Amino acid sequence: MVDIHEVKVGTLAPHLFPFDQSVQSVKGIEGAGYDSMWYVDHLMGLFPEAIWTPDITPLARFVNSPHTYPDPFTLMAAHATQTNKILLGVSVTETIRRHPAILAQTALTLDHISKGRTIIGVGAGEIENIEPYGLDFSKTFSRLEENLRIIRLLWSDQLKKKTFQGKFTSLKDAVLALEPYKKGKYPPIWLGAMRPKMLRLTGELADGWIPASLNLPRLDETYKKNVNTIRESAKKAGRDPDSLTASLYAFVFAAKTHEECHEMFKKPMAKAWALATSQEVFDVAKIKHPLSTPNRKFSVLTQYIPTRYSRAQILEAINKVPEEVLEYCPIHGTRDEIIEKVEKLARAGLQHIIMCDMTAFADPTKIIESAEILGNVLKYIKGH
Repeated sequence: MVDIHEVKVGTLAPHLFPFDQSVQSVKGIEGAGYDSMWYVDHLMGLFPEAIWTPDITPLARFVNSPHTYPDPFTLMAAHATQTNKILLGVSVTETIRRHPAILAQTALTLDHISKGRTIIGVGAGEIENIEPYGLDFSKTFSRLEENLRIIRLLWSDQLKKKTFQGKFTSLKDAVLALEPYKKGKYPPIWLGAMRPKMLRLTGELADGWIPASLNLPRLDETYKKNVNTIRESAKKAGRDPDSLTASLYAFVFAAKTHEECHEMFKKPMAKAWALATSQEVFDVAKIKHPLSTPNRKFSVLTQYIPTRYSRAQILEAINKVPEEVLEYCPIHGTRDEIIEKVEKLARAGLQHIIMCDMTAFADPTKIIESAEILGNVLKYIKGH
């Protein structure tokens, strides 16, 4: 159990250019008291460009594509030079596009630039960022496990040559002599784990857990169960289970009333966002995911490539998303309702929440209002 006032609070880092504007934003985020700022590692976004039009979302008037993402590590380095205390994390990258030796080197470089403030979130990967770009998206769990071991190996005894024979990646007389900013203190690796074997891998090899919203009616109960699985796995691996940080990358819809959130859930972009979840959410409404196929349970991580859907296909799918599904996708509600949900999660073991504000995607007129609400949630957690 964690007291809510001990929970660290993160937010999404600004990633749209012009760059100078993003610098002002990150200074404001640090000044507001956020503990961390997180950078998305995407080549392709979750919204299909087929519906990224002004009649569906006014945001299309300001950003020409939903797939507009800079390289997160370059941006983290630049923002690190403009901040002093805030933690900087990537949420999350993978070791298919990022060779483990390169990721190990990048993490250490950022560790120096940020003076020890870098967190590396890693997952097994999403098909949308891999298969369309000619990379192999098979055996993702096995690749991740092997590559994490390679990173740990390269981060040991810097002056010693390393040899490793793996199924997917091998080293022979390899070196990575760069040491961390603080001797012996490597950048923490947090795993984006959802399934049991990924949870066990988190306990065995990672320093923290960073799942996306778990999308379940009893989120706090599921969260506690998963934290226990991770800590038990850490014990079995001979590690200190309390050394791992339990976090949550929480998608949030915020409004002055609960009813206003449900009005937003009726918007096309809110339902389009719900499509970027998996079958478990739709099980609540006892329906199949609208993008599922007759013989295969839908998984956003392994099947969803937004650029391959037509406007007609997505609009038809959106019309099949019931409001009930949105009830269990994001954390949503008023300031007090969001605080209540964070308190339940803290009692379940949450130590670090990252609040990703999705409100503006559903209703851009509420962008200032939702930011103020989440700012007040931050103040409450910080005891201000």
